[in-house]
Amino acid sequence: MSILIEKIKNFWEKNDYKILVTLALLLVSVVSFNAGRTYENNIQPAEITLSLNQAPLFASNPRQEKIVALGEAVERNGSIREKIDPSLIDAQANDSGQKECAFVGSKNSDKYHLPNCRHAANIKKENLVCFSSRKEAEEQGYKAASCCIKD
Repeated sequence: MSILIEKIKNFWEKNDYKILVTLALLLVSVVSFNAGRTYENNIQPAEITLSLNQAPLFASNPRQEKIVALGEAVERNGSIREKIDPSLIDAQANDSGQKECAFVGSKNSDKYHLPNCRHAANIKKENLVCFSSRKEAEEQGYKAASCCIKD
């Protein structure tokens, strides 16, 4: 028994500082964690309701008008992602003699998209290029956009 006590004393004398620092860090971590959980449990969640049918609070506020317009777009389409105006695709297809616009691209880019891709919605009318197939788009030097076309 005295050998064991002697080993413990030697170990403590060699490592007392390291042991105390480790215990202090452990204690601070546990106290911080519990303080955070206690604070989080005491916060009452705020109830937020969004009604798309209400008139804007500040009609002259551009940010508010954008929010209302976005709400109306979501109400119409069921999605935040706006689709390209079909009249643009029809006009482009008629101009180029194509029957159908399965993919769209921009004259200023080397990527082609699906017509309902969120990035395709940003293509200006004058830059819109219509493709009836992937092969046609790739023959003209366009690459599939990874955001909407998966191989």
